[in-house]
Amino acid sequence: MDLEAPADAWYVWVGVALVSVAAIGIALGLPSGPPPDAHAAANAVDRVAGSAHEATGTYEHDARSYWVDRERIAMRNEHGVTKATLAYGPVVPVEEDTELAAVLHGNSIAIAYTSQLRPSKPSQEQFHEDVEEAIAAVDSADPQWRSADGTLRVRAVEYELGGGEQRVVLLAM
Repeated sequence: MDLEAPADAWYVWVGVALVSVAAIGIALGLPSGPPPDAHAAANAVDRVAGSAHEATGTYEHDARSYWVDRERIAMRNEHGVTKATLAYGPVVPVEEDTELAAVLHGNSIAIAYTSQLRPSKPSQEQFHEDVEEAIAAVDSADPQWRSADGTLRVRAVEYELGGGEQRVVLLAM
């Protein structure tokens, strides 16, 4: 009985060790969970935006941050990033603690824009200016990642301006 290993056996062991390390590296590099579902979020936005009347909606998600432009939404968490295209638009991302956020959360434009800071302008005009500023900010720069809180809120609002009816879709996460 021969107890010595063949001369090329150490090459085999080194090869097996390298393959094992590579397999472990690949396994550890794979995400342990799914990325957020941007398509479901886009569908929730589109259901509200496509409504013939004023509408509101929410969608629970697991994104840690998001960005929105006029036609797309992207969501990310520790497992990855997903993007989806919106069918209706433009969509206006809303910062919390603003009059636009108060409208998004259910207040009427007249109530949200009653302020002594801008008493000379009608609330519809103030609202329209804020919407235009928010759209211009989205259009002028690369999309900015914003912190997400777990609930997408969307509201389609109709208002009159200059004798014509306007419609806008407000969104926050």
